Amino acid sequence: MSNICWGEPGGVRTNSDGVVPSPDPVVSHQPIRDIAVGQRHGSGIETDDRGGDQRAPKQRERYQRGQDRKAHVLAIVVGIAGEFERVVSGAERASHVLDRTGRVADLRERIPRRIAELEQTAVAVSGLPFVAAAYGLLYERLDVEVTNPRIRLARLAKAFEGFRIVHLSDFHIGPFMTADEIRRCVTIANELKADLVALTGDYVADDPSAQGEVVQALAGLRAPYGVFACLGNHEFYTETEESITRLFAAGGIRVLRQERAPIQSHGEVLNLIGVDYQQMRFSNDHDGHLVDRYLEGSEKLVMPDMVNILLSHNPNSFDRAAELGIGLTLAGHSHGGQLALSFINRGLALVRPETPYVSGRYEKSGSQLYVNRGIGTTVIPIRLGARPEITVFELARGV
Repeated sequence: MSNICWGEPGGVRTNSDGVVPSPDPVVSHQPIRDIAVGQRHGSGIETDDRGGDQRAPKQRERYQRGQDRKAHVLAIVVGIAGEFERVVSGAERASHVLDRTGRVADLRERIPRRIAELEQTAVAVSGLPFVAAAYGLLYERLDVEVTNPRIRLARLAKAFEGFRIVHLSDFHIGPFMTADEIRRCVTIANELKADLVALTGDYVADDPSAQGEVVQALAGLRAPYGVFACLGNHEFYTETEESITRLFAAGGIRVLRQERAPIQSHGEVLNLIGVDYQQMRFSNDHDGHLVDRYLEGSEKLVMPDMVNILLSHNPNSFDRAAELGIGLTLAGHSHGGQLALSFINRGLALVRPETPYVSGRYEKSGSQLYVNRGIGTTVIPIRLGARPEITVFELARGV
């Protein structure tokens, strides 16, 4: 496990004795390199040469499960569309009735106006799911919201008062989340002029060959203290954890895999930790690295007497993070439910059976969690009540 200190722009500050107050060796921060991934990897896309029919059995099985889920959802949508068509056709036929003698009786002349209005309302209501789906597909799915929570941390060093962190998650590059759309989010993030950028996993969807393209898009992120990332369950599914980590490194983004990176400013330190996606045994977690307890093996990465910030794709790790005294956990995974009634209660979401942590900020035992709603979508390319999100935190001292 690596313990490299990423320091201030232009180098690491020391105290009057020339000593850096950090428990680890210090390497001065290098500005993010403005290089294309292609300079290191030829075409710019590093793919898994086991793609297609040559995939490993486990990967084929996970890929097939993903395709089956999509086919199942598509069948439901087609079925609902058929039912909608039947309702509309039936309502239209009901407006005129053919009696036994062949004469057409116009219902509008035989029933009160109120009944006719109710009939029209019923037809309109039956179409609401399709209007909502169209809205979620064509508008809300791409309507990125920038949120600005202020996070108070009791142990925050004075040097990090006002320190700004941009948080992005769950890109799921694919037909409905293109590299151009991701670059648009990168532009928004850069305009926020944060001190540090944190990415919390799920860069790909089901296609491992897309990893080069998403890395190239995200390599445009800029922050004076660096861009850091952890991996998600989709990197586990597609068996791209090792390869995408290498690609990110070539693009100037450091992936923390059961590692920590002390961030230094004016002689004071903030401890940044990153872990892979973990699946706890006998839980409702998606497939991942099996553990008996969240953050298993990462306890020693937590530093006493300073603020610890954890990057963990799975928000279910928060309870354990609170036990370990981690001040702030940044997570993704839930997409804010993707289909949710957040305007009523943020817990009213499809993802609720999998996690109690759907979106936004949570607090427990003096520790805080923020769940980012992500950028992309999975299974169906629709968002309702869960707009894509870019978060910019401002850290403050206090409780």
